[in-house]
Amino acid sequence: MAAGIMMLGACKDKKSADENILTTDFVPPKPQAPIAMPATEEHADIKWGGRPYRVQIRREPVDSLPMVTNDYGQKYVDNRVSVYIGTPDGTPFFSRSFSKASFRSHLDKDYWRNGLLTGIYFLGSDGATVDFTVSISHPEMSDGDDVPLVLSVDHQGGVNVKLDEELFDVVTP
Repeated sequence: MAAGIMMLGACKDKKSADENILTTDFVPPKPQAPIAMPATEEHADIKWGGRPYRVQIRREPVDSLPMVTNDYGQKYVDNRVSVYIGTPDGTPFFSRSFSKASFRSHLDKDYWRNGLLTGIYFLGSDGATVDFTVSISHPEMSDGDDVPLVLSVDHQGGVNVKLDEELFDVVTP
């Protein structure tokens, strides 16, 4: 009889595997007002072809651009980025604004629909071009989740955009 009571006690103390699993119902976050990145402005004084130039890059969220919406209905404001290259005395050489649409031919369906133009950043200048990297990424994603593009401006003010093959090889499996 004592053995039977001990077995009953042992059985009561055992928990089934299902009792150790906590379950909760996932409640997606409620969308807030559209989220926008802050406006930024950067400057760089450079030498290009032996002459001094000043580069200015300004990013600003623009409500009139198409917004990106995530799976939970949260909206994100896309950006416009202005790139200016001028002489130190203020004479403009190149001035142009870019939106995600400027890079449409380099984007797949996912980045066209779900990506934001998060920035254009100065890379460097060589004898032929001034080069910038373009970042188009999903909102709230970590570094490395973007389409790596290089934007180059030549001495005639011409613009060339291409996929950065080195970075593309790094970020794709």
